[in-house]
Amino acid sequence: MYISTFYLFKSKNFTSSNSFVFTKPFAKIRFNARSIKLVRPAYYIKTSNDFTISKNISLYIDFLYNDLGETLLEKKDGIYNLSVGISGSFFDKKLSLNITANDILNTYRFKDYRYYSIYNVIHEYVPDNTYAQINIRYNFSVGKSRRFKVQNNNSNTIRRL
Repeated sequence: MYISTFYLFKSKNFTSSNSFVFTKPFAKIRFNARSIKLVRPAYYIKTSNDFTISKNISLYIDFLYNDLGETLLEKKDGIYNLSVGISGSFFDKKLSLNITANDILNTYRFKDYRYYSIYNVIHEYVPDNTYAQINIRYNFSVGKSRRFKVQNNNSNTIRRL
Protein backbone atom coordinates (compact mmCIF):
# COMPACT_ATOMS: atom_id res chain seq x y z
CA MET A 1 0.00 0.00 0.00
CA TYR A 2 1.30 3.46 -0.91
CA ILE A 3 -0.39 6.81 -0.25
CA SER A 4 1.08 10.15 -1.25
CA THR A 5 -0.42 13.62 -0.92
CA PHE A 6 0.90 17.06 -1.77
CA TYR A 7 -0.67 20.39 -0.95
CA LEU A 8 0.43 23.84 -2.08
CA PHE A 9 -1.07 27.04 -0.74
CA LYS A 10 -0.12 30.48 -2.03
CA SER A 11 -1.26 33.90 -0.96
CA LYS A 12 0.23 37.35 -1.30
CA ASN A 13 2.51 37.07 1.75
CA PHE A 14 2.65 33.33 2.43
CA THR A 15 3.51 30.15 0.52
CA SER A 16 3.25 26.69 2.02
CA SER A 17 4.00 23.35 0.40
CA ASN A 18 3.25 20.19 2.33
CA SER A 19 3.77 16.57 1.43
CA PHE A 20 2.84 13.35 3.20
CA VAL A 21 3.80 9.83 2.16
CA PHE A 22 2.67 6.60 3.81
CA THR A 23 3.87 3.17 2.72
CA LYS A 24 3.07 -0.23 4.14
CA PRO A 25 5.12 -2.89 2.34
CA PHE A 26 4.64 -6.58 3.03
CA ALA A 27 7.29 -9.29 2.79
CA LYS A 28 7.65 -12.92 3.82
CA ILE A 29 11.12 -14.09 4.80
CA ARG A 30 12.68 -17.20 6.32
CA PHE A 31 14.09 -16.59 9.80
CA ASN A 32 15.21 -19.23 12.32
CA ALA A 33 13.62 -22.06 10.31
CA ARG A 34 10.22 -20.38 10.11
CA SER A 35 8.46 -17.93 7.87
CA ILE A 36 7.89 -14.40 9.17
CA LYS A 37 5.58 -11.85 7.61
CA LEU A 38 7.18 -8.41 7.79
CA VAL A 39 5.03 -5.32 7.76
CA ARG A 40 6.82 -2.00 8.06
CA PRO A 41 4.71 1.13 7.79
CA ALA A 42 6.78 4.18 6.95
CA TYR A 43 5.86 7.86 7.10
CA TYR A 44 7.41 10.90 5.44
CA ILE A 45 6.18 14.42 6.21
CA LYS A 46 7.70 17.63 4.87
CA THR A 47 6.45 21.18 5.11
CA SER A 48 8.07 24.28 3.62
CA ASN A 49 6.71 27.69 4.54
CA ASP A 50 7.82 31.00 3.07
CA PHE A 51 6.61 34.23 4.69
CA THR A 52 7.00 37.56 2.90
CA ILE A 53 7.70 40.13 5.60
CA SER A 54 8.12 43.13 3.31
CA LYS A 55 8.61 43.74 -0.39
CA ASN A 56 12.28 42.70 -0.23
CA ILE A 57 12.51 40.41 2.81
CA SER A 58 11.19 36.90 3.32
CA LEU A 59 11.51 34.27 6.03
CA TYR A 60 11.27 30.52 5.51
CA ILE A 61 10.87 27.51 7.77
CA ASP A 62 11.30 23.89 6.62
CA PHE A 63 10.42 20.83 8.69
CA LEU A 64 11.01 17.19 7.75
CA TYR A 65 10.01 14.02 9.60
CA ASN A 66 10.73 10.50 8.37
CA ASP A 67 9.77 7.37 10.32
CA LEU A 68 10.91 4.10 8.77
CA GLY A 69 8.96 1.92 11.17
CA GLU A 70 9.58 -1.34 12.94
CA THR A 71 9.48 -5.06 12.16
CA LEU A 72 10.17 -8.16 14.22
CA LEU A 73 13.82 -8.03 13.16
CA GLU A 74 14.60 -4.34 12.99
CA LYS A 75 13.56 -0.98 14.39
CA LYS A 76 14.56 2.42 13.04
CA ASP A 77 14.22 5.66 14.97
CA GLY A 78 12.46 8.58 13.33
CA ILE A 79 14.49 11.34 11.71
CA TYR A 80 13.51 14.98 11.81
CA ASN A 81 15.11 18.22 10.71
CA LEU A 82 14.20 21.88 11.19
CA SER A 83 15.74 24.63 9.05
CA VAL A 84 15.09 28.36 9.11
CA GLY A 85 16.35 31.22 7.01
CA ILE A 86 15.83 34.79 5.96
CA SER A 87 16.52 36.35 2.59
CA GLY A 88 16.38 39.86 1.29
CA SER A 89 17.37 42.14 -1.52
CA PHE A 90 18.50 45.73 -1.15
CA PHE A 91 19.66 48.69 -3.25
CA ASP A 92 17.17 48.24 -6.06
CA LYS A 93 17.68 44.44 -5.93
CA LYS A 94 21.41 44.69 -6.69
CA LEU A 95 22.41 43.22 -3.31
CA SER A 96 21.06 39.82 -2.27
CA LEU A 97 21.52 38.50 1.28
CA ASN A 98 20.58 35.00 2.51
CA ILE A 99 21.07 33.68 6.03
CA THR A 100 20.30 30.01 6.73
CA ALA A 101 20.47 27.73 9.76
CA ASN A 102 20.04 24.02 9.02
CA ASP A 103 19.14 21.34 11.57
CA ILE A 104 18.95 23.87 14.38
CA LEU A 105 17.74 21.21 16.83
CA ASN A 106 20.71 18.94 15.94
CA THR A 107 18.41 15.95 15.52
CA TYR A 108 19.14 14.66 12.02
CA ARG A 109 20.67 11.29 12.89
CA PHE A 110 20.06 7.70 11.86
CA LYS A 111 19.75 4.94 14.43
CA ASP A 112 18.53 1.40 13.94
CA TYR A 113 18.34 -1.71 16.07
CA ARG A 114 18.72 -5.17 14.53
CA TYR A 115 17.77 -8.36 16.29
CA TYR A 116 19.67 -11.58 15.51
CA SER A 117 18.38 -14.41 17.75
CA ILE A 118 20.10 -13.57 21.07
CA TYR A 119 22.08 -10.55 19.79
CA ASN A 120 20.95 -6.97 19.46
CA VAL A 121 22.99 -4.78 17.13
CA ILE A 122 22.67 -0.99 17.29
CA HIS A 123 23.87 1.05 14.34
CA GLU A 124 24.03 4.81 14.75
CA TYR A 125 25.11 7.27 12.09
CA VAL A 126 25.45 10.86 13.24
CA PRO A 127 26.19 13.17 10.31
CA ASP A 128 27.26 16.71 11.06
CA ASN A 129 24.33 18.32 9.32
CA THR A 130 24.04 21.43 11.50
CA TYR A 131 25.32 24.59 9.89
CA ALA A 132 24.77 28.31 9.53
CA GLN A 133 25.32 29.85 6.12
CA ILE A 134 25.48 33.45 4.92
CA ASN A 135 25.42 34.25 1.20
CA ILE A 136 25.92 37.77 -0.12
CA ARG A 137 25.72 38.60 -3.82
CA TYR A 138 26.11 42.00 -5.43
CA ASN A 139 25.53 42.87 -9.06
CA PHE A 140 28.26 45.28 -10.24
CA SER A 141 26.92 45.63 -13.78
CA VAL A 142 27.27 49.11 -15.23
CA GLY A 143 25.18 48.61 -18.37
CA LYS A 144 21.75 47.12 -18.47
CA SER A 145 21.12 46.14 -14.88
CA ARG A 146 20.17 42.56 -14.23
CA ARG A 147 18.39 42.26 -10.92
CA PHE A 148 18.47 39.19 -8.73
CA LYS A 149 15.22 37.37 -8.22
CA VAL A 150 14.38 37.31 -4.52
CA GLN A 151 14.62 33.68 -3.40
CA ASN A 152 15.31 32.10 -0.10
CA ASN A 153 18.59 30.33 0.42
CA ASN A 154 16.89 26.94 0.50
CA SER A 155 15.76 27.38 -3.12
CA ASN A 156 19.29 28.38 -4.12
CA THR A 157 20.78 25.32 -2.42
CA ILE A 158 18.29 22.93 -4.00
CA ARG A 159 18.89 24.45 -7.45
CA ARG A 160 22.66 24.12 -6.97
CA LEU A 161 22.41 20.42 -6.05
